[in-house]
Amino acid sequence: MTVEKSPVDIIYGILFQPGKTMQGLAGDPPLGMAALVFLAVSLLSALAATISPGVSPAGKLSSPLVVLLLFMFVALQFMGWFLGAAVLQLIAELMGGEGRGRTLLALLGLANLPMAFQPPAALIGRLAGSGAVELLLSTALGVWSLVLAVIAIRESHLVSTGRAVLVLLLPLVAVLTLVLLVAVLVSAALVAPFFRGHLGRGF
Repeated sequence: MTVEKSPVDIIYGILFQPGKTMQGLAGDPPLGMAALVFLAVSLLSALAATISPGVSPAGKLSSPLVVLLLFMFVALQFMGWFLGAAVLQLIAELMGGEGRGRTLLALLGLANLPMAFQPPAALIGRLAGSGAVELLLSTALGVWSLVLAVIAIRESHLVSTGRAVLVLLLPLVAVLTLVLLVAVLVSAALVAPFFRGHLGRGF
């Protein structure tokens, strides 16, 4: 018999017992709750960017332009969530995973929970007067979220941890390879006229 868990139980479980919790949620993923969590985390991430000494975040967020930018930011975040889940779903299936896209989407949304602590991390960094402290805390939250994403892939597609890591890294490797290729092509296009000029004068 499936035991219904409250949102508080799910949030606690994702943060501190992610493997067991995601395994239990895989059969009936709470997509609606995941969307609300993702929305809240996106708003908190935007709030973290407004934190600075002597300035009220509420004052910053009252500007119509800032509200529009906030709306665009959240919309792009949701697009990234859906597209990212779609890409990872395809890669996971190609690597032998067995799972539904709905499950992966929900679990990836919940995997973003650690990023809800960005505002406190930003505040601690600003109060400490050290950008290094803020960067360290933000990096730790990012790594925590990535670990949860690996567990989400593993539990939603019943693959090994190593294969789940590979599924998560392949899109990043592809993007970096594409960026490197574009950089090489742009550099070659910029340098080519210089060499042609020198070769022309040499003859």
